[in-house]
Amino acid sequence: MLVLLEGLLPAGRTSAPAKTGPRDLHVQLYLDRGKGPGMIRVSVSGETRTGPRTGTPAVTVDSLPDNCIQSTVARARWPDGLTVQADLATCLAWDGRRNPPAPRALSTDEARAIVADPRWGTTMDAGLVRAGADRFPHVAIFS
Repeated sequence: MLVLLEGLLPAGRTSAPAKTGPRDLHVQLYLDRGKGPGMIRVSVSGETRTGPRTGTPAVTVDSLPDNCIQSTVARARWPDGLTVQADLATCLAWDGRRNPPAPRALSTDEARAIVADPRWGTTMDAGLVRAGADRFPHVAIFS
C-alpha cells in the first residue's frame, strides 16, 4: 500500500512511512512540498477481490475541522463493496506530548484522484507487493 500511495502522490519529499499492523490495511506517509511535512493516511476496507477495480467509485469529501488527523476525509466507495479512504491531516502524528500542527499535504482534487485509483484493494498486484517490501522493508507502527 505504501508504494502505491507514494507513486500516486504529487512531487515532494516523503517520510515517516508507517502502518497500523501486519494485517491491517491502513498506512501513513508524510509529504513535504516545500512548506514542511503534511500527513496522509490511507485505509482500505470491504470485499476481497483480485485484480484492479472495475466500474466507477462514488467519491465524497468531508471536512472535519475539529479533528486534525482527519481534517479532510476523501472516500471512494466502489460498486464491489471496497472503500478506500484518505485522511488529510492538519497535524502530524502524536509525538508523545501532542500532535504538532502541519500543512495539509494534498488538495481535495489530489485526494479524490488517489482514492479513486483502481489498483487499491484488499489484495493487491504482486508487483506492487514486492516493490513495497523492497522500498519499505521496516516501517513504524501507528495506532
